[in-house]
Amino acid sequence: MDLLRPELEVDNLKPGVKYVTTWNRGGLTNEFITWINLIHLAHVSQRVPVLPPLLPDEEHLGRGGTALDASDIFDIPRLAKTLTLPILEWSQLKQARYHKSYIPADQESHYDDELLGCWGTYPAVGEDYDPSYAFTPHFLHLNVQYTAAPANISTPSNSSPFPGLAEILSPSGRAAALSLSPSTWAEELISPTPEPDEQLACFDGLYSDTEGQWEKDLGRTWDLVGTNMHFTRKMDLLANSILRRIFDLREFDVVPLFISVHIRRGDLDYFCENPNRPEGCLPSLSAYAARVREIQDDLRQIHGQDSIYGNVAEVIVTSDETDSRWWAEVEDMGWKETGSLKQELQLGYGIWFPPVMDAVIQSKGAGFVGTSDSTMSVIAAKRVLDWQGGPSRMGAFSDVGPSTSLPDNVEALKLAKLYINTELDALISCMQHRRNLAASIHKLPIEVMDMIFAAYTESSSLNDIPSLFDLAAVNKLWYDTIVHSPQLWTTLESDFTPKIAKLVLQRSKNLPFDLIWDTADCDESESKELLDVVAQNSTRLKSVKMTVTECWKPNRDIRRLLEANMPNLEKLEVKTVWDSEVSGERLDKITLSDGPSLRKIA
Repeated sequence: MDLLRPELEVDNLKPGVKYVTTWNRGGLTNEFITWINLIHLAHVSQRVPVLPPLLPDEEHLGRGGTALDASDIFDIPRLAKTLTLPILEWSQLKQARYHKSYIPADQESHYDDELLGCWGTYPAVGEDYDPSYAFTPHFLHLNVQYTAAPANISTPSNSSPFPGLAEILSPSGRAAALSLSPSTWAEELISPTPEPDEQLACFDGLYSDTEGQWEKDLGRTWDLVGTNMHFTRKMDLLANSILRRIFDLREFDVVPLFISVHIRRGDLDYFCENPNRPEGCLPSLSAYAARVREIQDDLRQIHGQDSIYGNVAEVIVTSDETDSRWWAEVEDMGWKETGSLKQELQLGYGIWFPPVMDAVIQSKGAGFVGTSDSTMSVIAAKRVLDWQGGPSRMGAFSDVGPSTSLPDNVEALKLAKLYINTELDALISCMQHRRNLAASIHKLPIEVMDMIFAAYTESSSLNDIPSLFDLAAVNKLWYDTIVHSPQLWTTLESDFTPKIAKLVLQRSKNLPFDLIWDTADCDESESKELLDVVAQNSTRLKSVKMTVTECWKPNRDIRRLLEANMPNLEKLEVKTVWDSEVSGERLDKITLSDGPSLRKIA
């Protein structure tokens, strides 16, 4: 296959390296599950995963969405580093209409579709699903021809993850599978049908296991991949901004602890005997309120009545409900919600961002209440447990009436298993918290904690993860220590926003500060305002380390800064980086002000 992107002028499929990919299933959480299953399979089979794009699903989102990469939402470089596994996306291999409005042609075949042989697993696991109707290949301009995987194949399962899939990716397993004269199919089958590609192995889907147990436990896949697949810094900051608006806070105010609640209603009415009256079988708001009270009790038991978790009164509701009367009931209960910001988020960031922001906000809860049989709730509960150490509960359909509203006794058993799992999660969380309380960090004097945080800041930046902002959000003791230690806030960098720069200068009190300036991005818009902020505080400058590129010559703002009054300046380093050959001086002549403390110029 020709997977070249002309502007890169390199072949992104390296000789000797084997890859594996799959197609998307639809919906943010379902695609997340597909991604982590794919990454787990790649880890087991020693291949490089190629993540499919997130395509807009009209069933969940409506029309007008754009195709996104996983890295637009999740910190894929951080995950790759954690797993020591390279992770690629299709946008790095092949051109397509990424980040553009999805159009009907994206779901149709094209004259330039490239041929690719893939494995088909869904017939083997007995699902009533035809993989030839997946939209991802059309979007990527691929003509996929499927070969049936052996009947004893297994897709992701809890007890034995990916054994069959990994086996047919090995040379011996592949030969054995093809020796069975497997059936083939495609949207338009060609003859002879190409065998599944060996270097770029692909599967029709990696979403569910043979028993459909994703809604209860993702097992080793979650422990290896899911819990380490964090949201990007951009998503985290946007969610924090939304939370401050919800709580009517100022820009840098600390968001109070809250319990996140996900109430899914829009497409779960198939559990109802009368779908026209879902209120008769979907969990009621009073049922969710009871679960919230249980979470509040759990938090008091885990952390203590006198801790900041002793009275977590705030509740934030996320839901796909569209009935304004229902939302009015939520407001009457004193709960806050994200639904009122949905239209604003869609207009400002795109149709994907309301559910993305709901997922990020759900993960930030001190505890979580979700909806049984919702994948979004299951994943949110796991994130809250692993990332916040918080307990969770699920609003079950048994909360509104007798068990006869459930399809059969099997569903009741599944709900019982879910309840046991959530109780175990709460117990584990409690044990982890009590163990953490014995850690020496909670017994250190403030002066020692100052030294620890100072050592951390020497090798990190406010843009790193975690940053001082993240550490300050751990608990009240850390917040008070960090915010009231001016020596921790004595470095300004060129990629700070002007607002963050002002905050750093404010928190550093009157201490001298260091400036690290790198103009590699050639973006003068925010940089000019930031230079103004620095120039206004030039008398406090202790050191300046500046890298100037060709696009900043000449620049009056840099000159004005370097010629400003800097009586405390001890060290000045200016480095020029030029991409083209130029004659003459790279920088205009600059006259430094009198600097009695200046010891080094480079």
